[in-house]
Amino acid sequence: MGILRGLVKVVIWLLALAGLAFVGMIVLGLFFASEWTKPKQKVPDQAVLTIDLTQGLATQHFNLPFAPTGRPTIEDVVLGLEAAATDSRVKGVLLRTGRGPLDMAQAQEIRDAVATFQATSRPVHAFAETFGEGGDGTLHYYVAASADQIFLQPSGDVRLMGFM
Repeated sequence: MGILRGLVKVVIWLLALAGLAFVGMIVLGLFFASEWTKPKQKVPDQAVLTIDLTQGLATQHFNLPFAPTGRPTIEDVVLGLEAAATDSRVKGVLLRTGRGPLDMAQAQEIRDAVATFQATSRPVHAFAETFGEGGDGTLHYYVAASADQIFLQPSGDVRLMGFM
């Protein structure tokens, strides 16, 4: 009888510890969920959409607390340009190009989305520090060429390799 009573106490303690661990995970989950769902910033009455391609594009969104952030996906860029085309508060687009990994399919998708935005008769400008310094700048120049104007840093290089 004493062994059975001791076994019941151990089981009750284990269930209590599991319950505390479960409550702790819920509290941590709510904390991180509140960090991920911060309210989005409002768009001012006059805004310029800036798309930074200099760090490359992410392949997917990460919903982890310590995941790398700040890089858009191709979906973010295309949907952002489509939304900007229908939003009268967005007065223009600035593309930051010149470096960062970019493949041909992504470049074509961005060019098509830029063309959709340009149909609204609002300006699109591209800026690059360099096209091709230390690498191939052809695809970034291909994207930048879809803009109305391209601005290049005065000390920047233009090293285009061509398409194969």
